[in-house]
Amino acid sequence: MFTRAEIEKLLFLDVETARNQDKFEELDADMQGFWEDKARQYYKAEDDPDFDTPYSYKEKAGLFAEFNRVVCVSTGYIRWSDDGKAVGRTRSFYGSDEKAILLKQLVY
Repeated sequence: MFTRAEIEKLLFLDVETARNQDKFEELDADMQGFWEDKARQYYKAEDDPDFDTPYSYKEKAGLFAEFNRVVCVSTGYIRWSDDGKAVGRTRSFYGSDEKAILLKQLVY
């Protein structure tokens, strides 16, 4: 169990990502090849002639750094008010420009 003092030292972070391109076909030829290699290895489907590469991209690309982008970063912390109630505070930075999201200052 954590004490109040320990909990007040915690910073909660959540980073949400999305695929760089909506569809597999929108990737350039090199990235399509990289995805196919990675997906076949991930799904253990190296020799499966029926492997659905575009579907695997739609389902899993957002999980791999080289095929995704950051779309939201959320932070949070917990403090106790004077009357003893736990009060949580959160803040989120989001948008379509990954660099702008990551450069936002995390000031409360």
